[in-house]
Amino acid sequence: MSDVISQKDNEMENNALSAEQTNQGASTVKPPLTRRQKAKRQCLRNLGLVILAVTALNAALTSAMISWRAPAIVSFDMKTTIDQFTEQASERELKEGELELLTSRFTYSLNQALTDYQARHSALILVKPAVVSGMPDITAEIQGDISQRMANLVD
Repeated sequence: MSDVISQKDNEMENNALSAEQTNQGASTVKPPLTRRQKAKRQCLRNLGLVILAVTALNAALTSAMISWRAPAIVSFDMKTTIDQFTEQASERELKEGELELLTSRFTYSLNQALTDYQARHSALILVKPAVVSGMPDITAEIQGDISQRMANLVD
């Protein structure tokens, strides 16, 4: 009886092993793709490439527009300019009415010079104390422009 039981056990183990081998063999071999499945994969791959290309183009255009439209940042020493004007005006010994007229000309010329520079250079003009370092200083250029404008206003 024990021989019969051991034979049955051996048969069951052999059947189990052959079933596992059959399942493993079936999982490694894939059936070939149908024409429809191939077309679907090709379509999805092309769609992915189009999405990738559009995203890359969008990133490149956005980067170009940001760098193109970014204003130049410059500094201007307002305090030194006003102090120079005050010093020059006090040396002239002007009457009160003349001093008011000269001050209004200076203020007008200063505002116009800064506005024109900003428009010509698409610049953001910061006063000197607001800048830590590394920005171009346009003080001399603006002071020269103010001088020319004031000379033109006198004529």
